[in-house]
Amino acid sequence: MTHNIVDHHRLVQKLLDQGESFVTVTLVNIRGSAPQVIGAKAVVTRSGIEGGTVGGGKIEAAAIEYALELLANEKQHAELVTWNLQTDIGMTCGGEVKLFFDVYAQAAWPIVIFGAGHIAQALVRLLLNLDCLITCIDTRSDWLGKLPDDSKLKKICADNPSELVGIQPGNAYFVLMSKGHATDLPVLVEIL
Repeated sequence: MTHNIVDHHRLVQKLLDQGESFVTVTLVNIRGSAPQVIGAKAVVTRSGIEGGTVGGGKIEAAAIEYALELLANEKQHAELVTWNLQTDIGMTCGGEVKLFFDVYAQAAWPIVIFGAGHIAQALVRLLLNLDCLITCIDTRSDWLGKLPDDSKLKKICADNPSELVGIQPGNAYFVLMSKGHATDLPVLVEIL
């Protein structure tokens, strides 16, 4: 099996650009037999394997499970793990693999903007250049439609925007810039 390092780096860059947390898994050593070569890489997100392979089968299943546990920790760090293929993974062939898990826990700022008018239009375009995930909420679908399409921007048209405050991430930053005080106040009450 071969591994395309260019595709690996493109995938890593794409995930970084999207602000998505992921783990790169690299096979760094083999003792005995293993179904992949040293240097093989895989990328794991919360959805599972995104690209590459470290061998398939039980080795890969164990690597994915371990990577998901690391992602649940939400901390950027790295770990070097050695697994005996028989005792640790339950394979019949003898041998040992050493895997390097590198966690990229993205701490993109969740920013929730209430209002999609002129000022919000300019603000969103500026924020898209930063490490943040933006949610823009407005009652006017036409104004939301004027916002750029971007993987870091979620547009929500809602009749009662204040009802959406409670479902936002606990570490979210809120920006109130709707049509006026009458529409900002109910949102502010829910935030406080």
